[in-house]
Amino acid sequence: LAALEPGHYELEIGWLADPQAELLVSINGARTALTGARDGTATGGGCFSARTQSSEVTKRMTVRLDAPGDVIVDYLSLGRPEAKKR
Repeated sequence: LAALEPGHYELEIGWLADPQAELLVSINGARTALTGARDGTATGGGCFSARTQSSEVTKRMTVRLDAPGDVIVDYLSLGRPEAKKR
């Protein structure tokens, strides 16, 4: 992914999966695990979205997605951390 200008960004990911499905995200080598659950007790699959931790992006970043089960990635979006505080 490429940023329009250097700075701190969070990666927002939207995906469709069974409940408790894990999506492993690696950004420039730093790994995060996201779980498809609502309130930790999801019983049906569905659409999920989550943001990763803020990362410094100078020009572009390498993103790798892995999932042990079936996951359909809907979108990836870069946003500034302060954008979610509105």
